[in-house]
Amino acid sequence: MTVVVLSSVGLLLLLILTRLSKIRVPGKRLDLIAVAAACLICVMLLAIPTVYVTTDHLLGGRNIANLVSHLLLYVVFWIVGVQVASALVLTRARSLIVGPVNRTATAAVTGATIWLFFASFLPTSSMGILEYQDQWTVQAYLVLGRLYPAIISGLLVVPRSWKTALSVPLPLLRASSLLTLWGLTLVVPSPIFEAMKPYVMWAATAEDVCAYGGAALVAVGSALTWLSRRAENRPDETVFRG
Repeated sequence: MTVVVLSSVGLLLLLILTRLSKIRVPGKRLDLIAVAAACLICVMLLAIPTVYVTTDHLLGGRNIANLVSHLLLYVVFWIVGVQVASALVLTRARSLIVGPVNRTATAAVTGATIWLFFASFLPTSSMGILEYQDQWTVQAYLVLGRLYPAIISGLLVVPRSWKTALSVPLPLLRASSLLTLWGLTLVVPSPIFEAMKPYVMWAATAEDVCAYGGAALVAVGSALTWLSRRAENRPDETVFRG
């Protein structure tokens, strides 16, 4: 798992470094892909036990690093949702993601996540807060942390998305679209496996594969998208047309 995480971080670093010139001065639009890549790097690094424990100790040793990771993941999937819906011309999905319903849902999920975290008893650092899963607030917090990314992903992996991705004429761009969709597909069942973890032994492995495997595929897909557009000298705003 560490190899997958570090490889994905490397790809994301390459992506973000090539986009630094597109981050504007105040008053201009910020490059959302660079923001998402930076957030995802933080999330995946915090999935490495030594990095997590060290970071959490700097934050007070009460698993604040886990909360930060959850909130950053919400940011990542909101941005990925907007970008993928725009790229694959999923008008309905995009309107749902950026519309008032999702804004309300995002605020509610974020508020509930923060409340459940601070309502739990988490006195010392624990990777994935696995030591405290006997508390219902911790179980609800962990499931909720997977639910929001799963909902965003579910809006994107509809039949039209696959049809559009398969119809992309450029092989590298088509591959990047399909890898991104496969990554999002893996994320969809992650809250189910998260809810099963206290009761089924193999659920933890399945959840790790879905969460981190999905994130890794999205990272690879993003890097391939950039490479394809660089090779074709196409602007980053290019839309995939079916």
